[in-house]
Amino acid sequence: MFRNEWRLARGDVPLHSVAIVDEQPEAQYLYPEFLLVQRMFERAGIAAYIADPSVLQSRGNGLYLGEIKIDLVYNRLTDFSLQQHPVLRQAYLEGGVVLTPGPRHYAQYADKRNLVRLTDARALRALGASETDIATLQAGVPQTRLVEAADQERWWQERKQWFFKPAEGYGSKGSYSGAKLTRRVSDEIMQGGYVAQRMAAPGARMVCAEGRSRSRSNTTCAATFMKGGCNCLRHGFIRGKPPTSARLAAASRRCVWWGRMRRARVAQYFDVKQH
Repeated sequence: MFRNEWRLARGDVPLHSVAIVDEQPEAQYLYPEFLLVQRMFERAGIAAYIADPSVLQSRGNGLYLGEIKIDLVYNRLTDFSLQQHPVLRQAYLEGGVVLTPGPRHYAQYADKRNLVRLTDARALRALGASETDIATLQAGVPQTRLVEAADQERWWQERKQWFFKPAEGYGSKGSYSGAKLTRRVSDEIMQGGYVAQRMAAPGARMVCAEGRSRSRSNTTCAATFMKGGCNCLRHGFIRGKPPTSARLAAASRRCVWWGRMRRARVAQYFDVKQH
C-alpha cells in the first residue's frame, strides 16, 4: 500500500525514509502498532521514524526530521485538513513530501457530507448513476442530510428519527442519537458542521440459548463477546446470584458465544473439573 502511494506520486524514484507521525506518539494507545509498522518498513530496507509533528521542519527541498529528509509520512493525525499543523500542511501542498492518508483522501472517502449526495437519488441521476446503482446505495446507506439552522424546529420535531454526526468527526466523537438530544445540544448542532442520518436498527439473528430460540442484536452479541463473554455468564451477577464456580462453569457451557478456549480459561481459574 505504501509503495503504491509512493509510486503514484514519485514514479520509480526509490523510497528511502518514512515518518510515522502523531501527536505525542509514545503516549498513544496504539503506540505498539507504530512500532510494528516501523519494523515492517525496516525489514523492507526503508528507514522509519516515529515522530511528533512538532519536530518536523519544512525546508525548500522537502520535509525534515532533524537532518534526515523524509520521503513519505504515514499520517496518524486526526486533524484531517492539517489546519493545526502548518509545517506538515505546507510541505504537503508544496509537494515536498508524500502524505498518506492526506486531506485529499479524507475529502474523497471519509467526509460524511459525501453521504448526502450518495443518498440523494436526484443528484445521483444528474451524475449519470444507473438506477441499479442508485437502488443499491439507497438500500445500503441510511438517508443522510445536511443539518441547517434554518430548519431547526423541524429537526427538533423529527429528532428521534435521526442520528447526528459531525461532518468531519471520527470515532463517534460528538455524535448523538436524536432520541437523547437536549435543547442545549440541539442548539449547538444547529451552529453547523453536522449531518443527520436516518436511524437504522442493527441487524438481528436467531440464536439458541438454554434450549430456547430468540432474536438477538448482532451489535449486542459482538459487544458482549468482545468484553469476554455473553450475558449468559453475567446472569449470576445481574440476577443477584453469587458467582460460584459451578454457576460460571455451567454458564460457559450453555453460552453459544464461548468456545472451548473460553471454557477452559474459566475452569482453570476456578479450578473446576471439565466434563
